[in-house]
Amino acid sequence: HGQIGDGVIANHSLLPATVSGLSGVQSIAAGGASTVAVLSDGTLRAWGLNFEGQLGTGDQLNRLTPTPVVIE
Repeated sequence: HGQIGDGVIANHSLLPATVSGLSGVQSIAAGGASTVAVLSDGTLRAWGLNFEGQLGTGDQLNRLTPTPVVIE
């Protein structure tokens, strides 16, 4: 579903992948189908499965790369 974050849809990965577009990562939370990163500036980036809006991006589109989370 894109949760690896490298821009490719794959069923699995046996090796770590570099995720472009992230800097100052303070922590990462990964689930079975999505991933969220907290950046040092306090913003969030999320990617992966989003069919119920669980990424917090304001829509229901799956993301293959880190996308800003909408904080209101």
